Amino acid sequence: WHSIAPSSNKYLNKSGGGWGGLTAHCDAVNADRSGHGLEPIEALLVNAPTSSAPSTDVIFLEDETDLENKASAHDELGGSEAGNTNTDELLENDNSLGILGGVRMEDSSLFEAVAVGGTFDGLHFGHRKLLTLAVSSVDPNTGKLVVGVTSDEMLKNKELSSLIPPIDERIKGVKKFLDNLAPGLKNTRKVIAIDNAFGPPGRDPDFDALVLSHETLKNGLNLNEFRAYKGFPPMKLLCTQRTEPNSMSSTALRRMKKRKKDDDDTNFYMI
Repeated sequence: WHSIAPSSNKYLNKSGGGWGGLTAHCDAVNADRSGHGLEPIEALLVNAPTSSAPSTDVIFLEDETDLENKASAHDELGGSEAGNTNTDELLENDNSLGILGGVRMEDSSLFEAVAVGGTFDGLHFGHRKLLTLAVSSVDPNTGKLVVGVTSDEMLKNKELSSLIPPIDERIKGVKKFLDNLAPGLKNTRKVIAIDNAFGPPGRDPDFDALVLSHETLKNGLNLNEFRAYKGFPPMKLLCTQRTEPNSMSSTALRRMKKRKKDDDDTNFYMI
């Protein structure tokens, strides 16, 4: 398990235990598998081939945001009995618009044209984390931010697509979050529908950074290959770590909502 980061820190070259290391990653995966009734996996240490070395265009960023701290604060504010906060439920129901803690870019590392893309259905914790990082990566004086929201047409074959709000509603939600988060960017940010995998960075050479999670890092690498084919310069891929077991995807949240709806429908007919 190999990862890189801006400085000598907890994510750098961890071969076993420790934050970002193989053991921590497997523990996070197994915590999630346990919740789904699956058997745990085991880590196998192997020497990675040279060709698998991380790209110099990828920047893995530290994320100090700890969901357990969020749950603890929720408990202290009387949200539940101490220590009993369900973090999955907290993620599903957290609709706050405030700025998230975590990674912040140094002023010397800001970018002129930053892109970030996604479905952005429900604006869960992971969505807001990506958008917060994107905002903090843009030069506030001269930069621009483009958020690509996946079109309805591209999502029609996605799992539980019937639970995904229409494109207009999702774009409106992203704009509301961004304008609350960074009012000063209102005139230099765009939120648009995208109908292909690469979006604006696939046709505009001026983009110099793409914000993404490590689950979608391969898409970013493919995009840089496509840009190279067109003679465009590569973008820096600003990748958030996601090793915490309770960080849930949109698909997982839709499954939860589907189960809740099914339970409600069943209970309606019970006498």
